[in-house]
Amino acid sequence: MSEQTAVELSPEAIHFAEWLATGANPPSELEAARIQAEQVHLAAREPEGVTYREVDAGGVPGIWCEPVYANTDYVLLHSHAGGSVLASAPVDRKLAGHIAKAAGAPVLVLDFRRAPEHKYPAQVDDAEAAFNWLLSEGYAPGNIITIGHSIGGFIAVALALRLRDKKQPLPGAIVSISPWCDLEIANETITTNAGTDKILSKELLEFFREAWIGGTGIEVTDTRINLNRADLSGLPPTLVSWGTYEVLAGEDEEFAARIQGRRNRHHDRGGPRRPALVRLRCRPDSGDRRRHRTDRRLGPREDQDLTWRTGAACSGGLSMDRRSTPARSRRP
Repeated sequence: MSEQTAVELSPEAIHFAEWLATGANPPSELEAARIQAEQVHLAAREPEGVTYREVDAGGVPGIWCEPVYANTDYVLLHSHAGGSVLASAPVDRKLAGHIAKAAGAPVLVLDFRRAPEHKYPAQVDDAEAAFNWLLSEGYAPGNIITIGHSIGGFIAVALALRLRDKKQPLPGAIVSISPWCDLEIANETITTNAGTDKILSKELLEFFREAWIGGTGIEVTDTRINLNRADLSGLPPTLVSWGTYEVLAGEDEEFAARIQGRRNRHHDRGGPRRPALVRLRCRPDSGDRRRHRTDRRLGPREDQDLTWRTGAACSGGLSMDRRSTPARSRRP
């Protein structure tokens, strides 16, 4: 029998082995929940014509989703859901790919730090770092749209509020889908929609809240983490979308009303009350249809049809410039 030679495993092989072992025997209930949450993307279809690359966005890991014929003068900065505790950029990769394809612009999906290991304000800090990285890559602030759902919907707004308070350039627009607006967890739909929301519950929100701000000394009414108590003046055009039967519906409707109330110019549409879905459709002018796919406009205009299959509110005008030729490729 030949003698066996000892093999020294690479750090990558050791890390992979440890990752496999964690999946087989999660060390905690939290890790088990995180592993389960990572499977959510399997329910989504892969969008066609979208490429993905891992990037370092100012020290924050992320996934760059870019559709064919994208207008790379614009970018959407996307924050995932999960209550600051669960999910990740890979979980939202397909979702972001579909959004990128619909908008005709690349999407940067942030893999921000999670609680309870990293309490507030780590998540907003990471979003700010990524925003500044996009600026350093040559993007005009007005050509960056912050977008997210659930806790990501909060981050999309909270980042703009922070930049406003620092008197720094703001993103051109905000898209906030089913945002977690009120950490008091006291709106009546938390109870009345408990039977129809198959994702969130009061107990889960309380767990997320403790993981996120527990031990920080931050009160649930603090305007830094409670959008329904924050000063919303000076924000860029903002779209808020929610599903009527979500537990967050009540606080989202209140938030949308406050968004509308701070501006004279706003757009509001409601549709059949179904789980949150925003559909952006552009009617191209005459000419090569593929050419006009490079540029989509986000906003209520005569040459556009924006449809919300949810309760929704939009303040101001969300727009991207239309060009007659394919936009140049911008690759960070």
